[in-house]
Amino acid sequence: MKALKCSILLLISTLGIPFQAQNCIDYPMNSAVQVNHVFPDLLPITELFPFVYDLDFVTHSSEFFENQLSQGDKENLVEWMTQFEGSGINKNDLYFFLYQLGNQEFQQHKDQWRINNPALAYAWKNNPELAKYLEFAKDQHYKGSLPNNYWLDFTISTQNHHKSNLDSILVTVKNPWVKRRYAYWKIVDSYYQYVQQQEETSRNDLPKQEALTIWENYFVHGKKDWLYYSAFHYVAQFKGNEALFECFRFALDKRSRTARLIDKAFLEEQAKASPDAKKQASALVLIELKNPGHSLPILKRIYQLDPTNRDLNFLILRELNKIENWILTKPIAGQDVVEYSYWDEELQLNFLENHRNDKHYLVEFSNWIKQLKQALPESDKVFLSMLEVYCTLLLEKPKEAKQAIHLLKNQAKEPKMQIQIELFEVILDFQLAHGRSVETEKKLMELTQRLSHTHFLENPTRAIAQVWRTCGMIYRKHRDTEALGFLMTAQTDLISGTKWYYEEDFYKNASVKCLFEIIKRIEQEPKTDFEKFVCSKPQQFCDSWRKVDFYPIYQIKDYYGMHLVRERKMKEAYVWYSQFSDEELSKEPFSYIDNDPFIFRTTTSHPTRYNKRDFLKQYLSWEASLKDNPNQAELWFYLGNARLNMSHEGNSWPMVSNHYSGYDSENDLILEVNKEFVYGTDALPFYKNALKYSKDVRLSALIRMNMAYIIYRAKKLEWHQEEGLLKSLCPHADDLERLSEITSNCDVYADYLAPFIKPGPRIAIDYKWAYGN
Repeated sequence: MKALKCSILLLISTLGIPFQAQNCIDYPMNSAVQVNHVFPDLLPITELFPFVYDLDFVTHSSEFFENQLSQGDKENLVEWMTQFEGSGINKNDLYFFLYQLGNQEFQQHKDQWRINNPALAYAWKNNPELAKYLEFAKDQHYKGSLPNNYWLDFTISTQNHHKSNLDSILVTVKNPWVKRRYAYWKIVDSYYQYVQQQEETSRNDLPKQEALTIWENYFVHGKKDWLYYSAFHYVAQFKGNEALFECFRFALDKRSRTARLIDKAFLEEQAKASPDAKKQASALVLIELKNPGHSLPILKRIYQLDPTNRDLNFLILRELNKIENWILTKPIAGQDVVEYSYWDEELQLNFLENHRNDKHYLVEFSNWIKQLKQALPESDKVFLSMLEVYCTLLLEKPKEAKQAIHLLKNQAKEPKMQIQIELFEVILDFQLAHGRSVETEKKLMELTQRLSHTHFLENPTRAIAQVWRTCGMIYRKHRDTEALGFLMTAQTDLISGTKWYYEEDFYKNASVKCLFEIIKRIEQEPKTDFEKFVCSKPQQFCDSWRKVDFYPIYQIKDYYGMHLVRERKMKEAYVWYSQFSDEELSKEPFSYIDNDPFIFRTTTSHPTRYNKRDFLKQYLSWEASLKDNPNQAELWFYLGNARLNMSHEGNSWPMVSNHYSGYDSENDLILEVNKEFVYGTDALPFYKNALKYSKDVRLSALIRMNMAYIIYRAKKLEWHQEEGLLKSLCPHADDLERLSEITSNCDVYADYLAPFIKPGPRIAIDYKWAYGN
């Protein structure tokens, strides 16, 4: 009998330590939750992309970085074209060689490229110094390729940055334009040698002196172009905060890397005490780049100090990305915003304060945008008008927003701006349609097609996901489109292959009727093109959507059956699970119930494992028997145990819940399921009947023990209230004595329980009702 020791040990004495089923839970990535409809890369932000308010940029791909030309890259291309002036070299050929040709591909087939690439072939024939430098630079990019998160670490491995023979090259090369380029690489080489030596035990300032000498000889007295500041970025790290600050203010490239090197105390001093208003503004910009909270007062101050500040529009866009995320993430994604990789009490307080004031803050921000639009030049007005339109959308003024969008469509000329306006319009049309609209659905399909073939957005797939999730949430509010809305929002999680997240959405938020409709839509032939996309394999538009190319139909069917049980439609649930074969029911998601579902809290598995169909079959057969003969105390006890085992603390919770975990808070559980499935309170009527008809003192003691457990948890009693609870359940002294006996010794509990554990299947009582009677 010792094998039957109770899992609670001393049940009543440990009522305050609830049992937790330790199922692992995998939470969605922040980027799967965060809501941003305004493209974070609406403006050219190649050099500041780590600071946009969008987690997908922080985890950007190196492919994006390599395929986007910064302003410095563009100037570099123009300079190269001047070197080939009169040669007939096509700009596209040069662009391909400099920025698109893979460095590894070039190294492996260098001889072929010398012949077949027009720019390189011309250079070798007419200007060998230029050709040698072209290949040298290509070689350095190949050797110095950086990891995706290179901007997080400024002391990366330096083994690939040594440039051989640079000293001799600088002496022999004659072309001054080429010589200056080699000088740049010498500075880079010296910098990384210096860094490497700082990481080692030996310290040598020679590389630092070499870099400063080259800087003096080749750059200080020359033009301050993009190459000047690219070289200065490395030199500034020797010179300190003032030089780094200058580099950030005037450079075209490496600004995001420089921004992370400048000391915060230096910036705060500059923001307060610098006599130069533009310096103050730039210092405030650097401070605000890392501010996750409200920034409008500082933005106003930056504009006051320097109305032409180059980063002001970027910060304005970033601020709107914050605001929309704060306002929309909870209602659309169903979760609180999580935008920090670190957390402390002060940040948490700021975060809560933000939520309380978001709408008021949005009004203030929108009003400032309107004022700013009147003062800034025409080149900025379309951008600001677009932000103003979106503020109107967020403030829930659809008619005003519709009119503004119509006017703005005629003003926006840039493709990225045009498709941004179209995205706003689609969301607005879905809001105004209040449900099914063929025309609106067509617009969404067209927008999706356009976005999927867009090459000027950093993450078009993410943009598709955002708009589909929002439109899906609008559809979920209406009965005739609810199921379609759930499938639309599921698409957004298929993008990243986050199957768990949308399955949880189905389970927690879809009603029984909605789940049945979802199953029907997936399994039947879609009626329209829109339904075909939503309901079939979601792989039509974006490669990343193919990571999950099907809906887990069996999982959704299991959710439907569990919802029927939660609504106490046990017969319907049994009929539902009866459609599946034994083989299907033996696999996930129709998982076995390993422990006896009709005995509460033992550590011994029942000899016969129950699947969900057989569990319901047994339950209903006993329930039918009690209708004809209600004085069967044991059956009331078994059904009460079944109800309690379907609660959070039981062993058969897979009947009603998708997951439970020791990390779940009680409030979260109550939101997910009804209170009775958290505390097991719906078992109490069964136990009361069992106690009413019981003639066995041991059975009565077991019943009282389980009732005490439920009441103790449901009423959240304190330890000192335990004695009063037991007395209320035990009217006679010998009842209390017997209950105390089994709760103080697990072996005694096992002895009491033994007569009620019956080996083998329990399918013995008539269940003719299942066949229509």
